[in-house]
Amino acid sequence: MSREERVLRDAVIDRLRESGMEVITDEGTGQRVLDEANGKAKLSAKKRRALETASLGKTPRSLTVVSSADGANVLKSIDTLVSEFEKSAVQPKTFIGDVAKALGAERGGSASEYASFETKNGKIITIRLSNHNAKVSNFDANGETDGISIVVSPKMSGGMTNDGKAHVVEYYYDAIKLRRAEGKPLADIVRSIKQALYSGEFEDTTGLAERQEVNAEITDRVRFFCTAKGEAYGFTVGGKIYIDPKIANTETPIHEYAHLWAAALRGQNLKEWQNIVELMKGTSVWDEVKKRYPELNTDNDIADEVLATYSGRRGAERLREEQRKIAGDKGGVFEKAEAISALERVKQALRKFWKSVADFLHIHYKSAEEVADRVMKDLLDGVDPGKHFNSRNDAPRFMFAGKKGAARADRVMKDLFDDEGKNMRMESRDTDKEEVNIVEATHEHGFKNYADAKQWAKENIAGTYTDAETGGKGEIESAIPQ
Repeated sequence: MSREERVLRDAVIDRLRESGMEVITDEGTGQRVLDEANGKAKLSAKKRRALETASLGKTPRSLTVVSSADGANVLKSIDTLVSEFEKSAVQPKTFIGDVAKALGAERGGSASEYASFETKNGKIITIRLSNHNAKVSNFDANGETDGISIVVSPKMSGGMTNDGKAHVVEYYYDAIKLRRAEGKPLADIVRSIKQALYSGEFEDTTGLAERQEVNAEITDRVRFFCTAKGEAYGFTVGGKIYIDPKIANTETPIHEYAHLWAAALRGQNLKEWQNIVELMKGTSVWDEVKKRYPELNTDNDIADEVLATYSGRRGAERLREEQRKIAGDKGGVFEKAEAISALERVKQALRKFWKSVADFLHIHYKSAEEVADRVMKDLLDGVDPGKHFNSRNDAPRFMFAGKKGAARADRVMKDLFDDEGKNMRMESRDTDKEEVNIVEATHEHGFKNYADAKQWAKENIAGTYTDAETGGKGEIESAIPQ
């Protein structure tokens, strides 16, 4: 590795640290974390179960090992159930009970069934089946740390009650929409449950579920960025970035940052993450990643690695291009000051494209290049993805457009004071069709009364009249009326 490359890499690492992120470059510390991860992976199934059992609560539920004879019977029962749902002319109302019986689930509370498994890949999970939202404390009471809650109900979701520490992902299905949906969505849900018994992760393939995740770490496993020989340039775990300075280049810190960026987006905006998965499939890197990382067996995990790889390469090359220009202007000299200058040049170039006030969680991306460039922009702007991750009550986002924008903004601001706890949801708009203004707000707004809030809104929020709306007289910015 050239001296210039090391200088550029270190400048990127410094930028990450300046944003408050932990980047560990000490070889000894990194090796200890790797040893712990490898040691945990090598534990026998019997020892893992013993460790899990030792931490269980007062009323532990029975644990089914998927790779055992009992597990084989569960898988067989699931296959039978899928076949029955495929052949059924109507979607049965006994779905929860039928699946619970196939899994050998136990009743736990009102109309809820629980079944705990050691999956094929050694992960311990608890699957909950119910007609209402989960309470995290019910998992804690049984020493369960990783839960999947599947709810089918005709009622609207009120959201999980996060009164505990367990990591739980809930998929809430509207019973009426399931019955009216094309195809066989119940069969699809059961297939996803079967896949979860292998991977430990449930993926909604129907597109009908409302997903909520609580108490998740920024990453739940070590993600290695490896050379062709299997050497780890770097990895992320627990929201921290570890880098081996002996072999890591400029691409490495960008690659690892992209993993944390993807985890935050995946946890907060699943719909957009699914769009990114499809964008990543269209890159030349997809097949390369599948070959290099055969242990990645879901599209989500493959896309995560493709995004990191693609972003790392694209971002590093942009920095190197500026590096070459600067070195050429200065007679080949490239020190720390020049490296910082390269970062700033790329930062300014990216800012010209990303003029929207929206953060990375609320953008609809149209190409893999856009995604990679946004990752790089956020890195250079000092955005810490961890601060966006696992927020149960994300700040309300108000979107105002067209002639009614100003009046609507006024009404929403008044509603904010009339009912502090009101859950306001605004549908996103296609920004190609009309101009929009986006304003972030939280209930901790600091205004003393409605009048103060309205005055702030008048000064900061405007409705946009498009050229078509003004009869060809151009766009007009209109403040909120008196």
